[in-house]
Amino acid sequence: MKGVKTLLPAFLQGAISRLGRAVLVLLCVAVAATLTAATGYQVNYGANQDITEWSTCRNVDNAHASGKAIFVPTNTSTEWTQFYSHPPAGVTVSACAPTCSGQSQGGYCWYKGAAGQSCTTVCSSHGGVVTAGIINYAGSSGTSPNCLAVVKLFYPATTSVLAPTSQAVGCSYTAGYQSRYTSPATTAAASYSQAQRYCSCTN
Repeated sequence: MKGVKTLLPAFLQGAISRLGRAVLVLLCVAVAATLTAATGYQVNYGANQDITEWSTCRNVDNAHASGKAIFVPTNTSTEWTQFYSHPPAGVTVSACAPTCSGQSQGGYCWYKGAAGQSCTTVCSSHGGVVTAGIINYAGSSGTSPNCLAVVKLFYPATTSVLAPTSQAVGCSYTAGYQSRYTSPATTAAASYSQAQRYCSCTN
C-alpha cells in the first residue's frame, strides 16, 4: 500500500493524509465522550449513594418496594436529569451534603475566627453561616456542653466553658477564656474585639 500511495498524484496523497487526521480526531472525540460520564450506577436496596455526573451531585436512597437494586442511568445529561428530577416510587433523591473543610461536630462544620471577626465574615469563604449551629446548638439558645464540644475541636484539653453576658457572640474564645455568651441573643453579624468566635459554616 505504501508503494501504491507514492504513485498517486500529490493532491490525492494530501487528501488521504487529511482524511487520516480527520479520522483520528473523530476517534479522540468519541473516546472523550465515552469518558465524560459513566453509563450508570447500581444502588442496592436499603443503600444510599452519592452520584456526581454532568457537574451535578445527588444522593440516591433506594427503598424501592421491589426490595431489589436499581439502575441509575447517567450516560447522557438528559438521562441523569430525568432520573433525579423524577425518581421511581420509593427512591429518594436529594442534594449531596456539602463537604466540610473545617471541624465537624453536632452535624455542623466549625471554624474559629480571628479576634474581632463576626461569623458572617468567618463563613464568607465557606459557603455562608449556618445560624442553627451558632444559635441553637452552641449559642444563646444552645447548651454549654455543646459549646464545650465545639471548643474541644480546637482545644482538646478544655474541660469547661464560662457563661458570661453582654455580647451576642455565642460560643467564643474571649480574653483567654472559653465562653458561651447567654445574652443577648447570638447573631451571625455580632463581633467583639476580644472574642474569637466559633462559627458553623456551610462547608
